[in-house]
Amino acid sequence: MGVPIELGRVCGRCGEQVTLSVKTDG
Repeated sequence: MGVPIELGRVCGRCGEQVTLSVKTDG
């Protein structure tokens, strides 16, 4: 079953927040 996971990460170089949407197969 695919579960969408939102990961909030801050880029150290650019210094801006990047949001990644990853679907995991479980």
